[in-house]
Amino acid sequence: MIIGKAVDIYRKLQMDMIGKLSVENEDIINECPFFDEGYISAQIERLKKEHERLLIELNASKQVDTEYEIKRSATLNNQINAVEVKIIHYAVNSFSALPLCKKLADGKGLKIEKLILALDEYKAGKIDSSQKLFAEYFGSSNIEAGYFLGNKIYGHILIEAGKTREGLAHLEHAVQLRVNDIELLAWLKEVYETLDMRFESDRVEEAMKILG
Repeated sequence: MIIGKAVDIYRKLQMDMIGKLSVENEDIINECPFFDEGYISAQIERLKKEHERLLIELNASKQVDTEYEIKRSATLNNQINAVEVKIIHYAVNSFSALPLCKKLADGKGLKIEKLILALDEYKAGKIDSSQKLFAEYFGSSNIEAGYFLGNKIYGHILIEAGKTREGLAHLEHAVQLRVNDIELLAWLKEVYETLDMRFESDRVEEAMKILG
């Protein structure tokens, strides 16, 4: 987790990247300021505790067969489902959390299941099937629906396939969510150099130097 003075550096870097890259979307910074593994893990653990508490309440409610408790059980079930969906939206940003993501999404009929599968296929080295699933997912969803990891990986796949401009849009969205990802920054720098976008390339190089 980024703490202390590192927070100020990170925020300055993040705002600098958002302000100077070609993507004009500053609202995203307020949605999740630290989309790194530490932040994701902390949020998932917090939600797991809430999930456990709700399950305990639900089990207790089921022991009493009254109209009030029946209604309360239904409410608790809805709350549990909502927490599980929140966990999914964090877990989908980490390869290590994908198994949890898949387990919670199973049977819910969520659109994000296709994104989860696309990432899982990529992780397994099945690039072609991964690209197809990503294309289907983004075909009916806007770029924001790819979150950090989905946009990072799909952007890279598109660029490798020669779809440079399309892939760049995904990488630029991903960097707004996680500006301290060195691999992502390296991919961005390479694309900017390929497109002769000197200003953007220099900004990314500055960010990489700050991050060491």
